[in-house]
Amino acid sequence: MPVSPHTSLQHVQDRTTDLRRWLDTGDNTAALTAYLRDEPVDHRWLTTYRRLTHDLLRAVDHACPPRAPHVTPTPSDGRRPPARRPMNDDQRRALEQVRDTCAVLHTFLTTHPSDRPPERVRSATFEQLTDDLLDAVTAAQTAGVPEHRIFDSV
Repeated sequence: MPVSPHTSLQHVQDRTTDLRRWLDTGDNTAALTAYLRDEPVDHRWLTTYRRLTHDLLRAVDHACPPRAPHVTPTPSDGRRPPARRPMNDDQRRALEQVRDTCAVLHTFLTTHPSDRPPERVRSATFEQLTDDLLDAVTAAQTAGVPEHRIFDSV
């Protein structure tokens, strides 16, 4: 059964809120910083982080319009499939936009509680940033960036 775009975006916002709230508890933000610096982190923390991130990316994927499936031809003679094509300039720009949007959203989500704006402003900003992320992911998909590259950059 099809889901309305509004409901899909609400799922993205809900998953983002789940991740943000989890990062705001305990030492999760410090652990994220360590993880991003390739420092060792607790296995349970990493499992939870990956699950929440996966849930968010899945919600973003479901919110994006469907596109034709990608079929990779596999030779029947046992040869390896051809190497991936390098990205063109449009694809690189689209992927860079996804990375930049994620960085802005991450910075917003990890703002220290004493520096946060009033809740009404915070909610509107959060909604705008998640919309921007969805737009950036959709633009990257439209430009032909492979899905795994988009999600690896988030």
